Amino acid sequence: MYLYVALALGLELVVWFVPSLIADAVTVSLIGFVLGPIYPIIMNQTGRVVPRWLLCGSIGWIAGFGHSGSAILPFITGAIASKTGIQTLQPLLVAMTATLPVLWFFIPSGKVPSVDAIQEPKIADDPVH
Repeated sequence: MYLYVALALGLELVVWFVPSLIADAVTVSLIGFVLGPIYPIIMNQTGRVVPRWLLCGSIGWIAGFGHSGSAILPFITGAIASKTGIQTLQPLLVAMTATLPVLWFFIPSGKVPSVDAIQEPKIADDPVH
């Protein structure tokens, strides 16, 4: 995951500092290509870290926060750019992309809760059946 983010950061810097429309267009498409695998990587890691009985709800919460961020961050970026100018767009994108590996650093790398330590909650027997 760190490799993908490093590539995306490098490509963002190319967009920022290379004043060529064609190079920027190609680079932006490569950024999308590089950022594509991040969501599946996050979901895969969630399956390793979260107990199975919490996995479905956890993926829902992760997707919900992700969608909220994808609505709020462009609004904030646009509000800042409208006040200060379009030249603030690339530094904000670089800052947001650089925040991703910092947050990822705090995610456990292996299976933290053992299956024996955290059991699925017991549900009372259904009297109908």
